[in-house]
Amino acid sequence: DFKQNGYSWRQKSIVVQKSEGPQEAMRLTTHVGTIKKRAAFVRITKQGIRSRTSNIIILCLHDSSASGVEVGYTASKMIGNAVIRNLAKRRMRNIVFHLRDMFRNSYKYVIIARQSTPTCNFSRLTDDVKGASTTYTTTIKKYHRLNFLNIIDVFMYNIIDILIYYVKA
Repeated sequence: DFKQNGYSWRQKSIVVQKSEGPQEAMRLTTHVGTIKKRAAFVRITKQGIRSRTSNIIILCLHDSSASGVEVGYTASKMIGNAVIRNLAKRRMRNIVFHLRDMFRNSYKYVIIARQSTPTCNFSRLTDDVKGASTTYTTTIKKYHRLNFLNIIDVFMYNIIDILIYYVKA
């Protein structure tokens, strides 16, 4: 029914699927947008968290302005000609489509193909993406923990400065 309304599966922001069961609970699957602007790619490359595997490289960056998940795909000329690069991008899009529930909201991702991406087994590519996601998830948790501790340090230093000011006065 998306085609009747003029939408494709990429344009719809939320897809609702009925689950089988007595409650018929609704399961929401978030939309995966595509990054197309070069500036966004450059920003994620410079500031993002990088996770490398043998077949793929994934970069991620938190973006509070993003409402959902956005993914960009890159395959350089080192991989091969246009046909092989397009094959690599199609394979990466397919993996993201199958693993879309694994990606976090308000994050932007860039997936970079390596030389082995077009010829690698699909299940191995999927395992690589899952492994890379656990790597950057732990890195994100460490970053947020360190950021929280820095906020507490700044807060404590401000309190100490206020106490020293009132003691002197």
